[in-house]
Formats: sequence, C-alpha cells, structure tokens
Amino acid sequence: MEIDYCQDSTADAPRVVVYARQRDAGINALLQRISLLDTRDMIQARSPDGAVILKVADIALFRSSDKQVFARFGGHDLVVRETLKMLDRNLPEHLFQRVSNSAIVNLRFLRRFDLHANGVVSATLRDETSVKVTGTYMNALRERLISS
Repeated sequence: MEIDYCQDSTADAPRVVVYARQRDAGINALLQRISLLDTRDMIQARSPDGAVILKVADIALFRSSDKQVFARFGGHDLVVRETLKMLDRNLPEHLFQRVSNSAIVNLRFLRRFDLHANGVVSATLRDETSVKVTGTYMNALRERLISS
C-alpha cells in the first residue's frame, strides 16, 4: 500500500480517496476504518516539517496572534487554518473553554490560576504556558469549574 499527501489550499476539510484496481474485502475494511474517524476529533496543523494531523483532545491551547491561529501541542505552537470563532463552535464543549478573544484552553491542561497585582487573571497550563483570562470569559469559566 502506498500512502501520500497532497496539499490543496482550496479544500475546506480533509478528503480521503482510495485508489485501487478493484474493491475487495481489504479495501472495504480500510474504508470502514477511515469512516469511523470523527473529523471533529482531529485537526490539521502546519509544523516546520509539513502538515500534521493532531488529536484535538491532546491540544492544550488554541491562540491567535498576528492574524494566525496556533495550536499548542507537545510544547510547540503549530499553525491551524481555522479561526478561533470556528474552533469555538466546533471543539468538544466538555474539553474546551474560551478564556479571551484570543484564546481557547483545554480544561484538562489547566494547572493553576494566578491573580496579579493589577487585577489580571492568568491561567497557567501544564507546560507553564500562561494565558490571560479576560473578565468577559471569567464568569463562564468560573461557573464551569465550580459545576464540574
């Protein structure tokens, strides 16, 4: 079996096509396994080595900066195509919470909150990444953490 990747800047979502001489039991099994993948559980990102597919649950943070959106994965920031608005609508609600206009955190990666002398609250993740929590989203985050 040969596996390949083709970049298409016009594609809205990943598309998988299987080419074969004929459809047999092996191809059917492959198609079934591919169809079981829930695309909401995976996201495409760009690393220095090229395109990668990431498991959404393993992403600690989505953050926007300089008109790009980054996924914090394994201690690295990788570029993703989606906007934060799109991500906020499509990410699993039980895992992710918007904390500012420029950040969405995975609640499983939260380590602590810090209240600074100037009144700013920041959330610190397991890898010591710090992200500002704005007042607009603080109440929703507080309610969410208290109710869980």
